[in-house]
Amino acid sequence: MSGYTPVFDSVFKGSLYGKWPDTAAWVCMLALADHRGHIDVMPEAISGMTGMPLADLLACIKRFCAPDPRSRSQAEEGRKLVPIDPARDWGWRVVNIQLYRDRASGRDQIKDGRNAEKVRRYKERHRTPADTGGHRATPSDTADTYSDSDSDSDSDSDKSKREREPRAKRSATATRLPEDWSLTPERRAIAEAEKADPEREFQNFTDYWLSASGAKARKHDWDRTWRMWCRRAPDFRPRSQHEEPQLTWRPPAEDPEYC
Repeated sequence: MSGYTPVFDSVFKGSLYGKWPDTAAWVCMLALADHRGHIDVMPEAISGMTGMPLADLLACIKRFCAPDPRSRSQAEEGRKLVPIDPARDWGWRVVNIQLYRDRASGRDQIKDGRNAEKVRRYKERHRTPADTGGHRATPSDTADTYSDSDSDSDSDSDKSKREREPRAKRSATATRLPEDWSLTPERRAIAEAEKADPEREFQNFTDYWLSASGAKARKHDWDRTWRMWCRRAPDFRPRSQHEEPQLTWRPPAEDPEYC
């Protein structure tokens, strides 16, 4: 990562506010930091690369290495730089560089859980064939994923419909369909809203998922999977008395994953 460091506008709003040439020297030195935050470059070389007079640069570095009681972070007493090797008069480590790199990449949100749900949804939407056991992901495999992304891609009518539906609490771990999973009034209403036969779809749903095996037979939210199932039910009805059903998708019976 040598040669790259994110620069936030807070650089110009903190204890360096209004201090020139300190702000210019600081931004230039950040760009020279490697993946460890080390600037292992002689000041003469920095001066030559940036065009800043050596005397001005050395004065800036001296201030960066001094305690700063007004700094936002009091790590190393607010110093911006500390020597890599006290035995030589050049080479420094940027004290808080990893903090700002984490903020720029979003890793700080991942660490404290703020971004965990976004990361989970991103991984689900970008699963590769290797992640699905060599089989292309089907709608049944990714029912949770599709319903997660619905909020971004569905029409306004679909959004309002989901807002009216009861939203079940997502379980911490994926589970198989419980043996006592029943056709409650709420689940019946979901099927009826999709113009589906509640009893028939419920029997198909439970027979299929109770007989399924493997990781794909485990879901985090079975009520959400039920909604997806009912939403696709109209695809399997004849369009008229003289027209054959136009099947768009069902879990392939010949696929060993569903046997």
